[in-house]
Amino acid sequence: NFTSAMNTINASGICGPITFKGRSGTYPEQLTLGNVNGTSSTNTITFEADTGITTIPTIQFSGSSANNFVWKINGANYVTIKGLGIVNTNSSTSRVIDISGNSSFINFVDDSLSAPTSNSTSNLRSVIFCDAGSAPSDISIDNCLINGGSYGAYLRGASTTSRMNNFSITNSRVTNFYYIGIYYWYGAGSVCSNNYIRPSNAYTFPYAMYYYYQNDAPQIVGNDYQYDSPSGGYSLYFGYIEGNANTRALIANNSVLQINTGATSTNYGMYCLALDATDIYHNTIVHQGGNTSTRAFYYNGNSAYNDVNIMNNIFMSFGSTQAVYINSTASTAINQMDSNCLYSAGSLGYYGTSTVANLAALKAVSGMNANSVSVIPNFVSATDLHLGLDPNLDGKAFPVASVPMDIDLENRSTTKPDIGADEFRGPPNNAGVANVVYPKNPLCGSIDNRVWMNLDNSGDNILDSVRISYQVVRPGSPTPLPLRSIMYYGSLLPGEIDS
Repeated sequence: NFTSAMNTINASGICGPITFKGRSGTYPEQLTLGNVNGTSSTNTITFEADTGITTIPTIQFSGSSANNFVWKINGANYVTIKGLGIVNTNSSTSRVIDISGNSSFINFVDDSLSAPTSNSTSNLRSVIFCDAGSAPSDISIDNCLINGGSYGAYLRGASTTSRMNNFSITNSRVTNFYYIGIYYWYGAGSVCSNNYIRPSNAYTFPYAMYYYYQNDAPQIVGNDYQYDSPSGGYSLYFGYIEGNANTRALIANNSVLQINTGATSTNYGMYCLALDATDIYHNTIVHQGGNTSTRAFYYNGNSAYNDVNIMNNIFMSFGSTQAVYINSTASTAINQMDSNCLYSAGSLGYYGTSTVANLAALKAVSGMNANSVSVIPNFVSATDLHLGLDPNLDGKAFPVASVPMDIDLENRSTTKPDIGADEFRGPPNNAGVANVVYPKNPLCGSIDNRVWMNLDNSGDNILDSVRISYQVVRPGSPTPLPLRSIMYYGSLLPGEIDS
């Protein structure tokens, strides 16, 4: 069993890399792994599922108030736990993983971490718990299921001067949590990317993530969150986010959908408080309901924090709610705000010190957003925020090197990317007439019969020849002139326009 293996290495240490393989079955055990003598970047410890098994080994235990965990990592280093099921069956003391001490280089890969569905906001019921100050570092959760509990993960460093370093949660499913999917205070170098996040919708005000006091350029990219609360919710909550001299903080390719059209309280898609050296690029935030204080994007500034770019996002709210709220302090922190899709069925939002009724008013008061649009995007469906063919958003974003792929890890156009989290993938060979240059209306008595137009390559391939067909319809005549065609020959790059 796992307990025997744990007791052996805790007592005797290791002198080389070691792997323990678990066979199918349920193991009713509570495990503690301490600082094993002899571990290093070469002498690693791995616990993993055996090859060729049909069901994963599952370690299952009922936590208690004195020992609230199934597996405790206390001061261990260079450990990988891969392909295992770890389950806490206690509905009140439900922590599955407890990371403490000077634990470092701990990797959870392909694991299923589960606790009972909760009805409490207490962190005693968090699936992953790490409240050990600055001691733990370099912890990775990758391609795991984190299911149930009050929190999916509750992570907390000590203070702004004593942070937990390099905690990453990637490619994972965080589901059926009651209160907050991922809660993380006092971190540095954190990564939260490509996660699927869904609450139980039992709580009236759930959060997908709550990242606070994060420096050293956190990367929060490609997360997909939907919720159906009848009341409200904060979705993505970011406070005191800081880049550094070499790398900017990045919040990009995240998708948020608030589904309940009858929601009665305040909903925030992305709530930002004090950002520094931070880029907000290619996010899609959509609210279907909420009260009049609901905003898809809310930004409250701090005079000590600045250097923020807000580009290529979709921020939209239906009903009487607002697309954006940016207060006066936040407005002075913005370097660039452009190429966004900003839509509200009511007033567009608030900027600086006053309400802005529409995009024209926002452009006037901000002096930015020259290339932004205010339209309803052509989403695949009411619950699928991928884009269909949409000429208002397709190729209308500003290229940014820091976001080379979209939320689905598909490459973005390097010259004409799409607005929002999704990069629409059309046919590889795809061209159209961007505009007709000549003839112009009205055309009276002219003997010049040239037809002059601009050709747009909206596909992914270089086009060396395109047939363009046109037809002239004479006013008052029931019969149009015969269809004519001309050929374009050249080398038209993706996203390029030629005449």
